[in-house]
Amino acid sequence: MRCAGRIRAGRAARRTKLSILPAAVPPTPRAASAPPDRARIAADWRRRGYSCGAFEDPPGRAWEDFRHDCNELIAVLRGRLRLVVEGRETLLAPGDEAFIPRGALHSVYNIGGGRAVWLYGYDRPDS
Repeated sequence: MRCAGRIRAGRAARRTKLSILPAAVPPTPRAASAPPDRARIAADWRRRGYSCGAFEDPPGRAWEDFRHDCNELIAVLRGRLRLVVEGRETLLAPGDEAFIPRGALHSVYNIGGGRAVWLYGYDRPDS
């Protein structure tokens, strides 16, 4: 998989007005009170044709200016993230899922005060 981008640790970016990005394939419904479950999300993503990996980031971590030659999903298990896709910003909390279209310039920031744990998946079998 080709990707380009940079990673940095530092201050979390300031909050701005955000809009929610829809997922490409509807996620399996979950109860509002149910905590996010990695195994359940991974199984759901496999059913939808996506891989599933995980990152655990310290406060202030930034994954900046990435592009992939496939679609990507991300889901937050713990913490708070700010996702910027082609200039559109979204705040993500535990249980939230977001879709990043193939080729879209995107960045992910841990804006919480603690470690963030989040999942990422690509719609390619070799990812």
